[in-house]
Amino acid sequence: MRVFFAIPLNDVWKDQLQELQANLLARAEKGRATPKDNLHLTIQFIGEVEDIENLVLATSKLSLPEVNMDPKGIASFKRGREELVYLDLNSSAALVRLHQCVRDMLKQQRISFDLKKFKAHITLLRRVQWREEVDLFQMEVDLPPYLAKELVLYESRLSREGASYRRIKTYPLCDRDGIKR
Repeated sequence: MRVFFAIPLNDVWKDQLQELQANLLARAEKGRATPKDNLHLTIQFIGEVEDIENLVLATSKLSLPEVNMDPKGIASFKRGREELVYLDLNSSAALVRLHQCVRDMLKQQRISFDLKKFKAHITLLRRVQWREEVDLFQMEVDLPPYLAKELVLYESRLSREGASYRRIKTYPLCDRDGIKR
């Protein structure tokens, strides 16, 4: 089973990002938008796990802080002629701490995971080829403040149509006083 930890987005962010995706795709020769229900911030990709019950049990007592989601702007990773377009987020101390807490717990439980450096972002479009040059850094992103109150362990299933995600376990995040909401 292919799994990862992520912060799901609220409906306001999903709706506004879906509009942004449509505007960007209108300027593209080709590309594919991340489906609205798949928009999320990956905290830690784990990969294939054989014993999911062990992972769920090992993480059952996770106590992690709430985090503010703070957009920086639109950016992309270039892969040849194609780009992966994403919403870049400020990596606040709380967000980095959340990521590190999850990694530390996985290490402690001897659960292997993806070692890539954490980059706070939300993937918007994949395999994009632009009709004309687009300056993503000049695009305005006006999202309201968002305090993430849960972390989710997702299963990812890949198919020709793309990925589909299923919630395995939801972890409420704690406020400043350590109270889970």
